Amino acid sequence: MVDIAALMKALPVSSIKPNGVAWVENLIKTPRDQHWLEQIDLLEPPAGQRVPYINPVSTLIILLRRQGLEPQEAKLRALSAASRMRIEVADDRWVNFFDFYDSDAPDCLPVPDFVAWLNNEHRCVQRPTTGQHHETVLIPSDIIEYLGRVGEVASTEPLFYLCGDWEASRSLQNLPANPPAEAMVEYFPGTQWPDDEWFERWTSPENPFMQWRESMRPIALDLEKALGEPVYYFADPTFDLNDDRAHRVLVLHWFCTHRPDSTFVRYLQKVTGAKDVEEPP
Repeated sequence: MVDIAALMKALPVSSIKPNGVAWVENLIKTPRDQHWLEQIDLLEPPAGQRVPYINPVSTLIILLRRQGLEPQEAKLRALSAASRMRIEVADDRWVNFFDFYDSDAPDCLPVPDFVAWLNNEHRCVQRPTTGQHHETVLIPSDIIEYLGRVGEVASTEPLFYLCGDWEASRSLQNLPANPPAEAMVEYFPGTQWPDDEWFERWTSPENPFMQWRESMRPIALDLEKALGEPVYYFADPTFDLNDDRAHRVLVLHWFCTHRPDSTFVRYLQKVTGAKDVEEPP
């Protein structure tokens, strides 16, 4: 049986895709109009958690480039370090967030865990060798301390806005434990993954998403009659500024049926105990 409560706890409060809480930029030189490509993003955590999450690979690439490494070398070092990190940090600390633009969402972990691992790399240098040979990633202590402080501020300062409550900002400490009703229905532009063969012609009737979308019309109508509230708004797909809006359970149904092998769907299976995407709740 699928653990629905665990499913809700695996997703952010605001939407399926986590909102950004804060970011760090200007650690390396970037074109003024592309600074967002080289920034460290601190992400909204899963429901019930109170500290931001971070992508260790993209973060390490920036930190290593700051130390003078060329982009390709920094990437290789970052991937190697993240592989060790994935083994050394407990499995239940890792999350694969959904990303509309990446079907294989990266592993992310809480900022305090990332900072602790970086600090441990310095301690490892002082220890006798264990016979295992790997290149230690030594990020300057002042940068590690700075990231830790940024994580603390992002946890406690009112930087976050919830759907349906745009007037008052909140801190992660003050987020509700479960998604509010307004956050359960969200904008749903369909699959936007660049590696999808339908990316450039996604409004085509032959697109699997459009076929799934049509199959949802009678189901959405039945659910609306039963619940007394609409669960799917079908927009005009030829109008670029008008996206569908759908209940997150229906959105998850599409992702799970379309890309059951994606890291995001595999993560959901793991946390809910589902054997596969066909297992009923």
